[in-house]
Amino acid sequence: MTDNTPSRKEWKDLYQKAAEFRKFKPWEWMWDDEMFAVRNPETGEVAYCTVMGRMGEFFGMAAYLGREGLETFLQIQSDEILPYGEESLYLQRLLLVSFEDREDIEDEDYQIIRKLGLRFRGKNGWPQFRSLRPHYMPWYLEKDEAQFLTLVLEQTALICKALKKDPENITHPDGKIFIRIPEKTAEGLEWKDGWIDPEDDEEIGSFIPGEEVDPLIASLPDMKELLKLKKEGVWEVDFYYYPEPVQEEPDERPYFPATITWADHESGEMIEVELAEPSQWKSFFMETFHNAVEKTQHLPGIIQYEDEELLPLLESLTSSLNIKLEEVFELEVLGEAWEGFREFAADDNSVLGVMGRLMGDDSIIKTGNGYGR
Repeated sequence: MTDNTPSRKEWKDLYQKAAEFRKFKPWEWMWDDEMFAVRNPETGEVAYCTVMGRMGEFFGMAAYLGREGLETFLQIQSDEILPYGEESLYLQRLLLVSFEDREDIEDEDYQIIRKLGLRFRGKNGWPQFRSLRPHYMPWYLEKDEAQFLTLVLEQTALICKALKKDPENITHPDGKIFIRIPEKTAEGLEWKDGWIDPEDDEEIGSFIPGEEVDPLIASLPDMKELLKLKKEGVWEVDFYYYPEPVQEEPDERPYFPATITWADHESGEMIEVELAEPSQWKSFFMETFHNAVEKTQHLPGIIQYEDEELLPLLESLTSSLNIKLEEVFELEVLGEAWEGFREFAADDNSVLGVMGRLMGDDSIIKTGNGYGR
């Protein structure tokens, strides 16, 4: 496996820029709803940045990544999402710099600081960096994230310095956001000022692993063979994120598994339950349908669904197999199954252990979970 952790130099550059940023103490004159942006010179993606600390409780800077990150920030600002609630943990996409007391930083962060020969002291004097991705636990930075966050901190310090002199510098009459735009030259990066309307910005690149694929590329049997199968009954399908994290390897980022479930509406039996990483569940969706067909040896006449996010996947499937789709307000069988998941989870936070109990399958083994390396 390729080592994707920042190099010694990259860590040192990042801590240096964080220390320089902290010297400005921009939270003394900036509010956390004052936003500016920095474009990534490698991917073209935009980080929408806010300074935190005016209320004297939490000091740092958040870089919300892309329109997805910005949308979550706006939902938090409008109280659609509570900033410290469960939804906030599941949905935010950002790079975070915080300044902590010594006793509050993780041991891994302290070991990096120690190896770099750096010294920090005082209350809220110790930099800590985290990456947040939707449906993953907050985690340590990867190489690309550290490189970009270093540039963001560098540009943020310059922006804050200018704003201290003139607070109106990043105010636009049309509501556009002030942005620092990089240009690659023979001498290196050159930065210029600009304005961005997030609605018009074309996103390029992403820090989220995994690629979206056409769901019909999945390994399904020949369509002609599927069409030979009889169609009968009604199946329900749903997906949701399991509320306990899974960590497959000690050094890998824990994630909240996407749980894809198929059930027989009439018998109430669970046909198929599968877990997938959050970035991969859409490409895995067709395989779960294939598994359900193999188990039952027939196709459903009707598929019921509740979540609109499933509709594009289901349409590509049902249009090829002449299966009827029905959107329902609440899935009868899978709605009860979800409650069962939650009850089992209260006693057993092993995700696969809970699945085994729900499916009546003792062969499903326990998967390790947790947060930390």
